[in-house]
Amino acid sequence: MIKIILADDSPVLIDGIQSNLKNEPNIKIIGTANNMEELLNLLEKTTPDLLIMEVKLGDEEGFVTAKMILEKYPEIRIVFFTHYESNVIVKKSFSIGAKACLLKNLSNEEFIYSIKMAHRGEVDFFYKKKQFARQN
Repeated sequence: MIKIILADDSPVLIDGIQSNLKNEPNIKIIGTANNMEELLNLLEKTTPDLLIMEVKLGDEEGFVTAKMILEKYPEIRIVFFTHYESNVIVKKSFSIGAKACLLKNLSNEEFIYSIKMAHRGEVDFFYKKKQFARQN
């Protein structure tokens, strides 16, 4: 079972992801957060296998928080989720140890595939839809 926390400042997006994943037998959303404070409080109570988070959550820089989270909880695998197509974001994601950097316009199939890869510890950076590079 892949336990996931979703962190995005858009409740509609979170609801959509939850809806898309509800029928996946080996994936369970164990918590959601709409800002960094909620996310950090949630991590004090429960530890996911994957943390899927927006690159910029509210006014906070996600990379700084993600690096702090990985220092405190090295067992969590981080997946960044963004609508910005940027090599800078991909490079920053990789440099802090994220397992994926996904565009929000991915198909449900691509999204689930990436979740499973990240859970296995593989790296998956979708910086253009249907186009990605894999590294182990």
